Amino acid sequence: PEQGGGGGGPPSAGAAAVGGATAPTPQPVVPPAHNPAAQTAHDQCLAGQPLPPDHHSYHDQAQFEADKRSVYKHPLFPLLALLFEKCELATQSADSVSSDSFNLDIQAFVQHQERDRKPFLMNDPEVDGLMIKAIQVLRIHLLELEKVQELCKDFCNRYITCLKGKMQSENLLRTEYGYDSPGSPDGGSPYNGHHQLHMAHPHPQLAPQDRY
Repeated sequence: PEQGGGGGGPPSAGAAAVGGATAPTPQPVVPPAHNPAAQTAHDQCLAGQPLPPDHHSYHDQAQFEADKRSVYKHPLFPLLALLFEKCELATQSADSVSSDSFNLDIQAFVQHQERDRKPFLMNDPEVDGLMIKAIQVLRIHLLELEKVQELCKDFCNRYITCLKGKMQSENLLRTEYGYDSPGSPDGGSPYNGHHQLHMAHPHPQLAPQDRY
């Protein structure tokens, strides 16, 4: 009888299944249908070259357009657009409407939706959550813009009041030069103090304490 590991006889099927000592006979590979675009992308990946931009741009653009349509068709989009417009106006001008008017807009929007029996949300939880969060964030921004406007107005009023006090000639002279007011005994002249000192010692080098 022939030995399993001996001569040139073919290995038995049991040895191949149990021990795995010998490799099974390779099966012929059937090539897929030829696709020039897929073959080119495959060759570029193997060569380490980046894929062309339009390889993913079509899918990204289609998804982007679908997302935009979902946002524009959402029942809360008119309210979001109104709030965005109020934030833009509050950024451009300090005399824009306050956030209290937006509360009235919300009430009017709710009444309009209920009167027309229109829904407030759609059957897409992701888009619903996005719209609600966007409205909340813009609402906070509108409140912060109001606080900034109040601080700016308060600063301007304080600054103008301070300038009015500084622009008075009496306060200006007293602050910068330390001179007395016009009602003082020396007449308020900025040269009186220096003139009196000069007349007391017309020649400092001949003062009595320097003669001896």
